[in-house]
Amino acid sequence: MCEARIMQTTLKWLSNEGCKFQKVLMLGYGGGSAAEIVHQEYNRDAEIIGIDSDAAVLDLAKEFFYHQGVRLMKENAENYIHRASKNGWVYDLVLVDLFVDAEVPSFVWEERNLEIWYNLIETGGWLAINTMMGKNDASPYITALKKKFSRVETITKHRGNCVILCRC
Repeated sequence: MCEARIMQTTLKWLSNEGCKFQKVLMLGYGGGSAAEIVHQEYNRDAEIIGIDSDAAVLDLAKEFFYHQGVRLMKENAENYIHRASKNGWVYDLVLVDLFVDAEVPSFVWEERNLEIWYNLIETGGWLAINTMMGKNDASPYITALKKKFSRVETITKHRGNCVILCRC
């Protein structure tokens, strides 16, 4: 349930900042709590693409969790962002909720991908990266993101968690 509270807090913050929730990319779909919140509380007609590399997770989501109106795809998140960038696909929100154990995969932070993240977000849109680290531990990543994005904020309301929010 903690994950749902983190998503609830993050999405409410984004809504207050004017996020449109029209075209949303969710990397690390899991049980779909974020998609359900977007559809039920912010935009019932949001186009949501959910990416997860684990077929079993997607099967569980389809059978037991929220997936109505969501295009679910089994794909490696890094491969997807490169393909999306190459094809010029843009989103008003990219939500990164990827973990290998408790770590965000290294490709998320690689400098070569900063341009790709930036290109995936429409002007005025947001990149939200959920981490399981405190703000101090996230500091080097925040510094790197500030070099590319016009605005970088953090949400640290939940113990041991820092969500980094970047605006184009």
